[in-house]
Amino acid sequence: PLRPGIPSFVRQDNQLFESTMPIASFQQARRMLSASVHPVLLSSIELHAAKRSTPVSLQTLYEFGKNLNPSKMLEGCCWLQNELPIRIAHRIMELQDLPLGLSDTPSVRRVHDLYVDSFRQIREFSTFESLADDAKFTQVLTDMKTRHANVPITMAEGVKQLKKQLKVSVLPNEVQNCLDRFYGGRISLLMLVGQHLALRLVPLEQLEEEISRTGFVGVVSGHCNPSQNR
Repeated sequence: PLRPGIPSFVRQDNQLFESTMPIASFQQARRMLSASVHPVLLSSIELHAAKRSTPVSLQTLYEFGKNLNPSKMLEGCCWLQNELPIRIAHRIMELQDLPLGLSDTPSVRRVHDLYVDSFRQIREFSTFESLADDAKFTQVLTDMKTRHANVPITMAEGVKQLKKQLKVSVLPNEVQNCLDRFYGGRISLLMLVGQHLALRLVPLEQLEEEISRTGFVGVVSGHCNPSQNR
């Protein structure tokens, strides 16, 4: 089973952990967010941002997908529909709390709005009762992955805009530290989305043969050993 996590983003013992925002930063981000998001959506984002994300090991992803069946597909959808909003809400708060006005640059605001919209779309799902629901959810995640593909480029544009505004060529380390935290959380988020999508590319009746042929379950290789690649 997937178990509760700890509040720091590290890769440790084959697990992906995600950061939790400090209380002071969370409160600052909340004030900024309240001015731009509908109150009902704001309340939901705040609720999820206050939760800790669940650490998931590559081994867990591999074992869960190896023996996939319709029931487990729906179980995975339910878990993602609860977990992804937490991770997305963390990203939203981080984007609201970037230093030196980076949060207010046009490019970063576009990324922020993208995450808010993705949060809303995922939260619109309530139950998963059939594979038709799985297909609809998979399409939402496919569209989300496509829309988020250029986030690093857009964030880089925001950094350039801030440098131009401040008339500097190099920004303080605190900016890079905040961006590192954001990108680390983004990686863990996309890993979960990518695993879900990859498992839907192969028909269930062909899954065992595909695993035997490639050694992969979704995007996870059975020969992967992160401890040897640090």
